[in-house]
Amino acid sequence: EALRSNRDWRLRKIEPGALESLVKDFESDIESLINSDGDPFSSGQLEQARESLSAMDDAARKAYRTKNSQEIVAHASKRLLIVSGPGTGKSFLFRDRIKYWLPLFPEHLVYVSSFVRKLVIDLEKEIETDTDISEDDVKRITVSTLHRLARSILETNHGSPSVRFAPHIQVLVWPWTKAVWRDVVDFHSDLDSSNFEWHDFEDQIQMENLDSSPSWVALHATYTDLCRFYNCTSFADMITLAAEAAEAKPSLVSQLLWIIDEYQDFNKSEDRLIRAVTSSAEAVLIAGDDDQALYEQLKSSSPAIIIGYYSDSEFVNAMLPFCNRCGFHICLAAAEFIGKHREATSVEKVYLPLEVTPNAAKVKVVATYTPSTAVSYIADFLEEHKVDLETHIERMKAGKTSDPFLLILSPDKKVAFFKTRKADESLHGLVSQFTTISLGRSTDYKKVMAYCAAGLDSSNNLAFRMVLSYEQIQESTIHELLKQALEEGRNLSAVIGESVPAILQKIEDVRDIVISSKTTSDEKVSSLDSLIGISDP
Repeated sequence: EALRSNRDWRLRKIEPGALESLVKDFESDIESLINSDGDPFSSGQLEQARESLSAMDDAARKAYRTKNSQEIVAHASKRLLIVSGPGTGKSFLFRDRIKYWLPLFPEHLVYVSSFVRKLVIDLEKEIETDTDISEDDVKRITVSTLHRLARSILETNHGSPSVRFAPHIQVLVWPWTKAVWRDVVDFHSDLDSSNFEWHDFEDQIQMENLDSSPSWVALHATYTDLCRFYNCTSFADMITLAAEAAEAKPSLVSQLLWIIDEYQDFNKSEDRLIRAVTSSAEAVLIAGDDDQALYEQLKSSSPAIIIGYYSDSEFVNAMLPFCNRCGFHICLAAAEFIGKHREATSVEKVYLPLEVTPNAAKVKVVATYTPSTAVSYIADFLEEHKVDLETHIERMKAGKTSDPFLLILSPDKKVAFFKTRKADESLHGLVSQFTTISLGRSTDYKKVMAYCAAGLDSSNNLAFRMVLSYEQIQESTIHELLKQALEEGRNLSAVIGESVPAILQKIEDVRDIVISSKTTSDEKVSSLDSLIGISDP
């Protein structure tokens, strides 16, 4: 087509090999997907790129991917936004961008953050094993979750201007988030607790939109007081307080080079924190895909935030067009599906398979009349791929991959399809043989640790509060103990010692059993079981 558009080329004799060379030159001249002026890509730009890239063979696609990525990596912009689909090579680009920064800013520290722990772990390993990054430079790079970043800010600053904490701030996790919120509501007996749920308050924090009604203001004040008393925060207000601290004291943040991933799943409070810590940054790279937003219900994330950055002229916009994760037809089907269901305000993208393999597996849509038929189909799939599955399991055991071989997804909260005739039990039994054992802290471990933490530190009010629940003390009694401690400015341990001294003795006994060097593990478990009850000795 390029030749036919030019009369001079039509009249010229083309020597053997010259045409291939000309086509390669033409393909290499296709502009990289970077809008340096900060404007969003126009539909015309993207359509032209889509047509040109779709016409390429595998070698040309890979060459363009490399060229496009490297031009993004070496772009001089201080603010760079990458909006691209899954499997397009963002992790590789992050590492290359870091390697571009390290010699350019030899005195600066790099911070890479995401709220997804698996992404953090994988990227951290990749950086540590990258032979192009020296040991000294590895020390300049921090990779962490967003909450770890927030917690470090609060620990360094002992809280924020509005809420001061002692060292060793604790983080509330379920079910203790609910327990502390119940403590809060108990101080407001005039309110109907069903109208003031924790998840409503959490949404207000995450959306930076605290309810200004007198009831909510009073609850917020009590919650703040109890968090000071317990020396703890929830995951939600940890972010807000860290943002407040960084805004008031920019010196809390020493890193000047930032990469933030999965921005489509950030909520307003998290965006506020990022804006605070990067306000004086030398360079910032934000990445995400508004079509991949997963946490809008879970933590009030908003893809509108990353869409807003896409329209911000201070950010250079860039895209990675080729997917190396999915097969040819799966990638095209996904792009088509997303394109047809895209919101009017969302970011239009180029999303193409890296390799042209028309014989690759296609998306299969299998209609089943009964749940048992669906389970049978999955059983046949597992049997058909038994060798591949066993190989994958060995790779997981060896630490060579952390991704699952098969995902079985079902909206069971809305569609109880598999529950018919206990098909769900058949399905769980089918896949349980391949389920890896998850090693973590059991409920027994957490219970014992609460008693130990209380026994080792009489000022650990949260640990004593946990013990009260484990001891099944009535909520009304717990409220009176909290009320007395707060009014008298005393630790919870002191008022418990006056009211229920037996609990203090039990706490000391558990502590002594755990730290004893004269007993075996089995003897410790037996003693703990008789003292506080162990559900799985």
